[in-house]
Amino acid sequence: MSENLFEKFAAPPAWRIDISSMRKGIDNYHVDVKLSKRFLSDMKVLITELLRRETDPKGYRGDAGKAFSPMCKSYQDMMTVLIHRVKTDLTQEEVAFLQFAPLRYILEAVTTALNQLINETKKEATDLRNQGSMHVLKVQHRLSWLSKHYNGIIYRVKKQIFDYLHRTEFRQLRLLREQYLTESVIDFQEFLSNSILLNRDLNSARFLIEHYINWGGELDASEFPNINNEVEILMQKMLPELDTRNLQQELEIGEDQLEVYDDLRVLRAIKYFLGPAENQREQVFEEFCWLDSPTMLKELFDFESLLDELPDIKQTHGSKAARAYRKQVRKLEKTLKRFGALLKKKKYLTRFVASYETRKIWSEKFNQELDPRVLNQYLAGECAIKRLQDQSHGGRELSNDELSLLKESGKQINLLVRKNLDDQLQRILIDIARFRLHLKYTRFAHRIFNRMNVLTVKEDIELSRQARTLYQLPCADEIEDDEAKIVHHTVMKADVRGSTVVTEMLEKHNLNPASYFSLHFFNPINEIIPVYGGNKVFIEGDAIILSFLEHEHSPQQWFSVARACGLARSMLRIIHEGNKHARQSELPLLELGIGICFSEEAPRYLFDGEQPIMISSAIGLADRLSSCSWKLREKMQSGIFNVEVLNYADDERDKGEKGQQKIRYNVNGILLENTAFDKLQKEVKLRKITAGFDGKKETLYYGVYTDLVGSRHDIVIREGRVGIWQNDSIISAGANAEPYYEVVTNGKVVSMLREKLKT
Repeated sequence: MSENLFEKFAAPPAWRIDISSMRKGIDNYHVDVKLSKRFLSDMKVLITELLRRETDPKGYRGDAGKAFSPMCKSYQDMMTVLIHRVKTDLTQEEVAFLQFAPLRYILEAVTTALNQLINETKKEATDLRNQGSMHVLKVQHRLSWLSKHYNGIIYRVKKQIFDYLHRTEFRQLRLLREQYLTESVIDFQEFLSNSILLNRDLNSARFLIEHYINWGGELDASEFPNINNEVEILMQKMLPELDTRNLQQELEIGEDQLEVYDDLRVLRAIKYFLGPAENQREQVFEEFCWLDSPTMLKELFDFESLLDELPDIKQTHGSKAARAYRKQVRKLEKTLKRFGALLKKKKYLTRFVASYETRKIWSEKFNQELDPRVLNQYLAGECAIKRLQDQSHGGRELSNDELSLLKESGKQINLLVRKNLDDQLQRILIDIARFRLHLKYTRFAHRIFNRMNVLTVKEDIELSRQARTLYQLPCADEIEDDEAKIVHHTVMKADVRGSTVVTEMLEKHNLNPASYFSLHFFNPINEIIPVYGGNKVFIEGDAIILSFLEHEHSPQQWFSVARACGLARSMLRIIHEGNKHARQSELPLLELGIGICFSEEAPRYLFDGEQPIMISSAIGLADRLSSCSWKLREKMQSGIFNVEVLNYADDERDKGEKGQQKIRYNVNGILLENTAFDKLQKEVKLRKITAGFDGKKETLYYGVYTDLVGSRHDIVIREGRVGIWQNDSIISAGANAEPYYEVVTNGKVVSMLREKLKT
């Protein structure tokens, strides 16, 4: 722990995407993107449903859940396919860029749909007027209402959609991004919670009170730039140890150096807060400082938590360091007091604190009937009750109970200013940071938006496709062109032992061996093979070989090793269940030895008539991994783990048996080839753990993967070390010996690791 308090409050990393290598589209500037047909269809249905809910004069509510669910599923599917393409044809930066395409489409589609509704209403009014119908007044009134609430309607529809996208990102896509987009610092889930991205009017009192603070000012003349400027000056003076960057950068640039496009006309809107947007050409970036980080501010001014660290600092670094640390905390306390004095001097303090009280009672107590700006002004003591009740300012006559409520709210605000001021000042600072951060997020996003075209016109799509400039974002079931081309494969060999003895015993008891094996072994295995995406290569009484194929245009399904491991565990569970029946019937038990290998290449095929026969070097290697030496069976027995690998000593007579330099023990175990383990680490985020078993430390890896139907499964791998077989004896491996990998099948070990990682 450092005695310098400010060291850990470095600037957050910049967001940066280099698009210089991306193919330019049909206009030679934008990147052409085609979104999934299913996603576009689901989104159109959803937007229509939400607009009807927001604009229907009869208060239509409908069942939006029926429209949200398909949209979220198609969005998740489309983004899953996109993220997995880092394994094939896209870089991480290209994926980071293309992931903004659905958002650009949504922002534009909502506005387009509302404009279309307004145009249809205008046409209806014109037709009624030409017919001399009295209903024209009703339609004109509706037009007037739509115009008045235009920004609010668009914002609420976008907000509902983005809330569901945020939920989908958190629940289904977050871990996927963490695993495959390791080089990207863009927190996409956090980005989706940016309210400024969705709103056209950044000085709307309703919007500010719901999400930030009512900064004050009229119409477009928000007071935030002045407030922010004062805060920057204060922090630069009081906390020179921290890099406080100005939100508005002074840029001496001409019109030809500004961003070329502003397709959604947002850069123009936020220019008032951020200044002109310099053209970043091929590399889009946004830099942040500590004053843009709500999380950092919360920690920095949490004096109680900071002081809790004093004893540890004193113990680690000594009394002098502890005194210096305490002095830094006092400096922060003084900075917060100066901030409070600044707000009082500028007459912002009471209004800001009153914003929070306004947010609480405006919806709950006044049903959003009053003008939130005027309500905030009244609670801050900036206007009389008469103005709050003035109908020309959106007011109405208030009841005695409502007047009493306002009086009580005023007392609460005064109490907060007098007795809990530090808490309120921290809250205000955090909201200033959130507003700054979201402004920067919005500028970054629109710089991205202005460099892409989401094509929806068939002719444009075909033109870009023929020019080989089209980036397609399909769902999994929409993938076209060479989708069946195999690029990698995994082979699993299960060596079934004891089948001959069991067959003989069954025949002695006049029982049918074929039906016995079908009921207790082959049928259960055949049922689960499709769940894990396995393909039969060879199945007989004492051997089962399965392949798991990875296709070029389906990288989201590249879990061949993980799924092979999962199927192998399930097969062993079937063997254990069958053995329970065998014990009851006094029959010999079956044993399995399973080997799993991965190949970076596609397998080759020969054909026996119409029957394909797989040719792959992985089959022979999997066969050796599944084998078990009779010598080791005499020396060892299965316990918590079921696999052991040894090298023959140089002078061992049997070295080279079957062309092998190794001897293996594998009884009801699963041995994973080292190359297959490397592939597994790319498929699954594995966490390394050291645990003791029977007095011996073992290195284990824990992860979670999904099968072909979307169910999640644990996977645990033990990293063993290859020992030596010499003179019919086992010599234990050293710490630096060659590793081997076993898929752990012991349910208690898997459960123990799962619980350990939770805590």
